Amino acid sequence: MNIYDYKTFEINSLSQAQFLIKNNFPRKINFIHKYNSVVWQGPIYLKTIYNNIISKKVNYIVETRDDIGLFISLINLKFKFFALSS
Repeated sequence: MNIYDYKTFEINSLSQAQFLIKNNFPRKINFIHKYNSVVWQGPIYLKTIYNNIISKKVNYIVETRDDIGLFISLINLKFKFFALSS
């Protein structure tokens, strides 16, 4: 699966993701969840979003910057795509 071929959107909530999925139904899409909202929403909420939106047409990418604790928490929750920066 080549994520560069998909249309990409920045999201902050489950409702935004569901709205974008509904409006882009036939397309394959990427969602990037930015670090600023990830920090205060936490890994459990991110897992809820992941469970509700993931499909063959959707990639959910979480930005963790250099937060190793958050990165490890998301690995334990079986996330597959991350955006890291140092």
